[in-house]
Amino acid sequence: MEESQRELREIKKLKKKRLVQYNLAMLLIIVLVVYFDINVFSPFITGIILGLMVIYVAISIYTLVTGRVFGTKTSKRLEEFDKRHWGKKRWKQNRLAQILIISVLGVIISVFFFSTDFNHERYDAPISPGPFIGVWIGVNIGMILQINKIGVPEK
Repeated sequence: MEESQRELREIKKLKKKRLVQYNLAMLLIIVLVVYFDINVFSPFITGIILGLMVIYVAISIYTLVTGRVFGTKTSKRLEEFDKRHWGKKRWKQNRLAQILIISVLGVIISVFFFSTDFNHERYDAPISPGPFIGVWIGVNIGMILQINKIGVPEK
């Protein structure tokens, strides 16, 4: 019993570490997007985002099909815990939902990328930070709730 409690504490610690890393990565992405939006041009930003989404979907499909996790020791350990904690069937459903959401977003961005004429003058409307901040806060709340649920028996 003590062994499983120790493992749960360690998993919570690793998930908190991943939350901090996620927040730092989001902050870096927002700073880079603002910088490139001001100093470079829109196709560059859109192409980078599209490329990252394709890489993420490819890695997620690889993980879903093979069951092997691509990443650091921490991410591998957390994925194995999630598989055990949620069950293999629910884990696959969650993974498939992630892949579908990112794929749909990728298609939308691709349509935008290939249908926009970037040769005309720049569209200098201010980008509203509201949606970005809202998603960021929502994901943080979801991750914190998941961390707090670890160790609580599911009904």
